[in-house]
Amino acid sequence: MRRRCLLIAWTALLWAAVVVVSGGFAFTVGGMRVSSKSPLNPILFALVAGAAWMLAARGRNERLVADLRAVAAPGLAASLAVVVVTIGFTYGALVVGGSDAYGYVSQAEAWAAGTFRFDEPLIREFAGRVDRSVFVPLGYQPVGEAGTVVPMYAPGLPMVMSVFQRLGGREAVFYVVPLLAGLAIVATYMMGRRLGGKAIGLAGAALLATSPSFLFQLTAAPMSDVPVTAWWALALALVLVDHLGAALFSGLAVSLAILTRPNLAPLALIPVAPLIWEGLRDRARLRREMTRAATYAAGVIPGCVLIGMLYATWYGSPFNSGYGSLDSIYHWPNAWPNLARYPAWAAESQTPLVALAFAAPMLVSRVSQAGRVGSQASVIAMSWIGFIVLVLASYLLYEAFNAWWFVRFMLPAFPPLLVLTSVSIVALSQRLSRGRSAQRKGGAWLRVLIPSTLVAVMMGHGIVYAIDHDAFRARSERKYAAVADYVSRRLPRNAALLSMQHSGSIRYYSGRATVRFDHIEPAQLESTLAALTEAGYRPYILLEPWEVPQFRKRYTGFSPLSSLDWPPVAVMRNTDIRIYDPADRPASLAGRPLLTETVP
Repeated sequence: MRRRCLLIAWTALLWAAVVVVSGGFAFTVGGMRVSSKSPLNPILFALVAGAAWMLAARGRNERLVADLRAVAAPGLAASLAVVVVTIGFTYGALVVGGSDAYGYVSQAEAWAAGTFRFDEPLIREFAGRVDRSVFVPLGYQPVGEAGTVVPMYAPGLPMVMSVFQRLGGREAVFYVVPLLAGLAIVATYMMGRRLGGKAIGLAGAALLATSPSFLFQLTAAPMSDVPVTAWWALALALVLVDHLGAALFSGLAVSLAILTRPNLAPLALIPVAPLIWEGLRDRARLRREMTRAATYAAGVIPGCVLIGMLYATWYGSPFNSGYGSLDSIYHWPNAWPNLARYPAWAAESQTPLVALAFAAPMLVSRVSQAGRVGSQASVIAMSWIGFIVLVLASYLLYEAFNAWWFVRFMLPAFPPLLVLTSVSIVALSQRLSRGRSAQRKGGAWLRVLIPSTLVAVMMGHGIVYAIDHDAFRARSERKYAAVADYVSRRLPRNAALLSMQHSGSIRYYSGRATVRFDHIEPAQLESTLAALTEAGYRPYILLEPWEVPQFRKRYTGFSPLSSLDWPPVAVMRNTDIRIYDPADRPASLAGRPLLTETVP
């Protein structure tokens, strides 16, 4: 009863903190509206619950201290999760923009409608007159001549989004990434708690919560990096619980991870490896461990079967994907650049201290007595090292990128990496403090001060690095919704916008037709515009500032429109996104003044 009151007080204080940080919030789930605008009510509730806790302890200090020790680590881990979720909702883009976000969210709408077939009516309408590829929005590719398109992106994240959309409406799809980020924090705490104790779990969760790559992907437009990290962390945490139900749910988490990022399917072998090892090492536990492993496999199989069936239907083979066949995606020349860049990016963003993770299998026995895995500690740590290496290996032959935030591909490895880093920091600190205490008293406080300081330094570095590298400026992505709002309000219903970057978001928010200008052959621009006009559409050209020189270069010598030498219909004030009406060009050349609307 006492500890329940303490937990209630803690939860109420967290609620108040969330209201203060976010400025108040409101959302709808299943038709029920949840909102909070003032921190006063939860603060009062926390005071009442705190008073009840103190009264239940009858004023005895030892009981109060015991309660605080019992709930401090899990309470702080929960607080980190809440803070991360709040950051996602407060600083996140929460919009459809570009390829990834539109690809995931539009696919979620199809799943919510109960279909995995995606039709593009414009392909059929202009069959034989306009190349079909120009009507395929970002995130999709055409199949056959019947107007069917298939998604480039894996279905795992859209499937989860579709559940939220069915329960909470269209905007609820944006709840998924922040909430799964919170789940990733909790799962990381569970991993560390099971391996080395509460301190290890809390340190690992804190390092993930302040990881620049994690924060960058949390606040970016919806993508699969954070969700797949959450599912793998949950799988690695649950498999450590000696219960058949936990093994099953661990396998189901792996299924969701495979559906979210199929190329990481080989990682499914890692969580179950310690179970098999323990069964072979201790024959008395062989039957029990093999049963747990079989139960885990039963949870993994559905994800493997479903992704294989979908990929065979969409792409003609379970081994093809929306990115192409294996031999078209992976190339040996990419191995060395990626091998050099991914570890360097991880060390740069997380500090070189993460290299200590690879010493954890030799050090974990020094801290594992605080956990509940006993002699398995070293085996589990070694299996997690294998997990990290296998994640890296999965991307070695993939395209070599040249920006730090592509370390996002390594995010599924971060929970075990950061937990093992915490293990090494704590173990080495304990060894140092023992040597110190042999000479003079004071080793006890060093065992707390040294790891706390190192973890705090890593956390501070992560936050500063994230700020310096624009992790919290994703609100600029909300330009997609603003542009689409203008299109919806000011352009006619029959507008057809030639665009690339906005081709998905314009469809999603305004319902207007879009045409990919980057897919129109230079010699076919004029004929494409004529076909659209004859069919009753009103063509417009919508360009980002960086797309303007691309448009000019592509069509120079093929169409006078390439000059873009007439006033646009509208200019977005902060982003300089421009919308041109090709029909205005003759009037402009004739000297007729045209007005350009400046949109906030």
